[in-house]
Amino acid sequence: PTWGAGWLPIHIATYYGVSADVLKYLMYAAPGSVLCKTTQGLLPIHIACVAAESSSHHIPVLVEEFPQCVYVPTSDGVIPSDIAKAQGNNEHEELLTGKKKSKTAISSTSLRRLVHSIPSPEASLKLKKSKSMLYQYSKLYKALSTRQWTYAINRLQRRPHEARIWTLSAQADDPPCHMLPLHVAIRRKAPVEVVRALLNVYPESKRKREFYAMLPLHLACETGAKREIVALLAEENMAQETCVHKMLPLHLVCASNACRRDVIEYLLCVYPDAMKITDGRGFLALDYVQNGGHPHYPIIKKMFERGTSFWSAKKAGKSELVSLIFKKDWTGVKQRIKTHPIECEEWSLHNGLRYLPLHFGCITKAPLDVIEDILDQYPLATSMPCQQFDMLPLHLSVMSPRLVELLLEAHIDAASVTDSHGLFALHLACIQGAPPSSIEALVGACPNAAGSHCLKGYTPLQYAQAQPNPQRVLQLLEVRQ
Repeated sequence: PTWGAGWLPIHIATYYGVSADVLKYLMYAAPGSVLCKTTQGLLPIHIACVAAESSSHHIPVLVEEFPQCVYVPTSDGVIPSDIAKAQGNNEHEELLTGKKKSKTAISSTSLRRLVHSIPSPEASLKLKKSKSMLYQYSKLYKALSTRQWTYAINRLQRRPHEARIWTLSAQADDPPCHMLPLHVAIRRKAPVEVVRALLNVYPESKRKREFYAMLPLHLACETGAKREIVALLAEENMAQETCVHKMLPLHLVCASNACRRDVIEYLLCVYPDAMKITDGRGFLALDYVQNGGHPHYPIIKKMFERGTSFWSAKKAGKSELVSLIFKKDWTGVKQRIKTHPIECEEWSLHNGLRYLPLHFGCITKAPLDVIEDILDQYPLATSMPCQQFDMLPLHLSVMSPRLVELLLEAHIDAASVTDSHGLFALHLACIQGAPPSSIEALVGACPNAAGSHCLKGYTPLQYAQAQPNPQRVLQLLEVRQ
């Protein structure tokens, strides 16, 4: 490591190989400093494993003070034992993995002699409780911790650099390890808009690991995050990464109490071979679903029984139902829904983006009875955004008044959801010059959208003014505004 910002005396002492007694004194004088990372993402234990001047007597002292440190990775995802192994230091590796016991002992007499400058027991107690240097939160971190989502997004726009600050949480429910705002947002179950905003200003954060070498994707799967959030974090082969317990994201979502079926399906599409891989305890992902007594175990079991070839094919292309939709063979589509209703729930790729059959039905202007058949089999599809600018089926249907009414009847809250450009369905209807009846239905479902600005700063009224003969639409919007 190289000297840089964020180095406390304990980091420097470890780097230069001071005696165990001095190291113990520094931890006594600055309680909790052993938990502090440098701006390079290094704990004292990481420095002890790699520094040339460090010796094996540092490691047992640091582990005794902070036992969990052996699982804490650097910001690049490397845990202490891996550092020692890469350095070829078998003694350090054995100490960190518990294969070798330390003979280092620090006597209480020696420690009292080192702390003679502390004037009284009362002063000692006050000093030991002084942890103010550890918990310096940015305003973004505070907002995320307290679930102030709107403020957090506004703060990111003004202070994007705060998304890069590693922070140690004082809350008992959080891990004893520094975290980025993205980690905190996922642990607090932030909405997809917040996660997307954090990734926009700091894309590399999806590769940064916290406790137990957990990536943001691992946290999302463990905490039961929605599929949309998992999809944001699973790019660039992240679904193939393991945490320190050799668990893939698929293991974690199956072991979670939430155990979301749509997330399992997504991860199987992204990395089909995950279903055959065992974790550090020798368990397959499906074993966790079975052992946990999940009520949908029979359905999830069928998903796994389809095998890797089925999910590999899904990853590469479209289901038979979607192929029929693109051919506009509506008779064939209706027959396929009757014989293979599960395909209404399956995601397919088109131009590298994922869609459900309902999305394709809206795009291809399928007949209403076909849309109704799809909704009968998978009504939740109305709330599922595709990967084309995170648009819901309603966003894709604004030019068809009857389809707009059908989708609003199935899921009226869809009118209150924006895509990745901050556009409500009402914005899109005004941009595309939708019929007044579509505008009227959307305004009625979400009156507040009429005065809302998209990310470019425009309201639906401003978009409507650019259309030819907009009088009827303008009248509807002006009344609502």
